[in-house]
Amino acid sequence: MLSKNLNTYSGENDSDIHWSKPELNLAKAKSLTEMNEDGLTAYEMLDYAGAMESWLAAAERGSAQAQYKIGILYDFGEGVEQDYMQAAKWYRLAADQGLSNAQYFLGRIYANGYGVTQDFDEAVRWYSLAAKQGYKNAIMNLGKIHAEDLAHQDYAESMKWYRLAAQDQYAPAQFSIGEIHMRQNNMQGYQQALKWYFLAAENGYAPAQFSLGEMFANGIGVVKDYPTALKWYHLAAQQANPYALASIGRLYEEGRGVPQDFALAHMWFNLSTAKGFNFAQTERDNLAQKMPPTQIAEAQAIARDYAQNYFNNKT
Repeated sequence: MLSKNLNTYSGENDSDIHWSKPELNLAKAKSLTEMNEDGLTAYEMLDYAGAMESWLAAAERGSAQAQYKIGILYDFGEGVEQDYMQAAKWYRLAADQGLSNAQYFLGRIYANGYGVTQDFDEAVRWYSLAAKQGYKNAIMNLGKIHAEDLAHQDYAESMKWYRLAAQDQYAPAQFSIGEIHMRQNNMQGYQQALKWYFLAAENGYAPAQFSLGEMFANGIGVVKDYPTALKWYHLAAQQANPYALASIGRLYEEGRGVPQDFALAHMWFNLSTAKGFNFAQTERDNLAQKMPPTQIAEAQAIARDYAQNYFNNKT
């Protein structure tokens, strides 16, 4: 392994490295670009040891990309034991060189307290640096911190970041703007939420589609309209949204906007349960007590058919 101390090496002068043989000729013969590409090729072939070897060689010559990618290996435990402190070390080396990816992931380390004391001030600092370079996830996380963290809660600041992210029709940002408007708990807020949910829903964002379903099913800011609610629930359900699946089940169980049908209600609750929604499992099991075995078998068969048609490759 190369012996140069990464904490002090600037990457400006390869002659500063104390090369050992046979590394000297091999490392000197390759450019940083080639080393990074070799690492990426190995990584894509799941050869994490090979990726680490190539990226370490590049990192010790000051490559921010290689330093960042080594951080990823440690962050997600790919080819090495997961070690957030090591991940933070490598991210910082790359982040200090201005690499937005590394700045974002270092912010994520601090925001979640992975291997470090949770520190939203540090998270905001690194996210802000990445956001200045247009890094979308950093922009979104700044909006989230200012919306949800009590020490930093500032809805105007949160809205600023979400609107920045929403400028190119980014659906998660549009949805988040809608969520902030919903917190106003008044008609003006509901109308604005409806507008932004609709924009995100039209862009195919399942959480927004579900939220529109909820607004129309419960008459929040709009006249109660079960057919419209069902339309939006179905669009979200086709993306395996567990809450939409359960909501359709509830409509069929209670006969709201559709004929009451326990078999279909059981089917939708069953699909939602399969996606991890525990409330739906309780609803399904309670409903099953009212159903004969033949009807339950019918519901299970319908659920299997629906899952095969819509859930392939969806989480």
